[in-house]
Amino acid sequence: MKSSTTDKVKYTLSVFLYLIIWQIVAMWIGEEILLVSPIKVILRLKELFFEREYWENIIFTCIRILSGFFLALLVSIITSILSYLFNSFRIMMKPIVSAIKATPVASIVIVVLIWVSSKNLSIVISFMMAFPILYSALLAGFDNVDNSLIEMAEVFSFSQFKRLKYIYLPSVLPTFITSLTTAIGLAWKSGVAAEVIGLPDGSLGERLYEAKTFLLTADIFAVTLTVIVISIVIEKVISKAIKAFAIRGHLI
Repeated sequence: MKSSTTDKVKYTLSVFLYLIIWQIVAMWIGEEILLVSPIKVILRLKELFFEREYWENIIFTCIRILSGFFLALLVSIITSILSYLFNSFRIMMKPIVSAIKATPVASIVIVVLIWVSSKNLSIVISFMMAFPILYSALLAGFDNVDNSLIEMAEVFSFSQFKRLKYIYLPSVLPTFITSLTTAIGLAWKSGVAAEVIGLPDGSLGERLYEAKTFLLTADIFAVTLTVIVISIVIEKVISKAIKAFAIRGHLI
């Protein structure tokens, strides 16, 4: 407990240290277009907090990126189970997953824009970025299931529900929970990047692009900070919800 508290204090102090360095560098440069101070960013965030349009931008982007993420979660669960059960399906999935991992986000955005409206672009992009991570983590969890436990379940005629609860979920969940942070973070970064390229009306990506166009550096930092905070909060909420479910069900 002491170690955990000490680490949190050190982390907080390191954050303040970097903010002080940022403030000093911004004052030394003296050009807000090049680098705005953290104080100006906080003041701009305070102004944006009371703007209805800004909250509408946040809701627009959140709904679409989270839709893409949860769709990726659903599809990854189904496909990882099929890949675990059927080797032919696993072989079919391998080039798809590899191609998505290797293709640059910008290239995917440009191709997807041919088929999808800019309004729904971030749904597709966040799905494509999160899916390979979740699929690989789930499949690795299934592959790591102890064969002796499966044989024991056969001997004692475990029901499918008991096999899932006592054998598969305890093996899958630790790897899966770890992958959530990466998947959610990548979904947010790629989703907002897609909005900057596709410029859907009413999105955070569009606001970022406009801030860049009109050299509103404080807005660029404020929107970026907003995206970071939302991503961290959502990742914490989802991770804790899954951990609570796992602990309540005695799965981990």
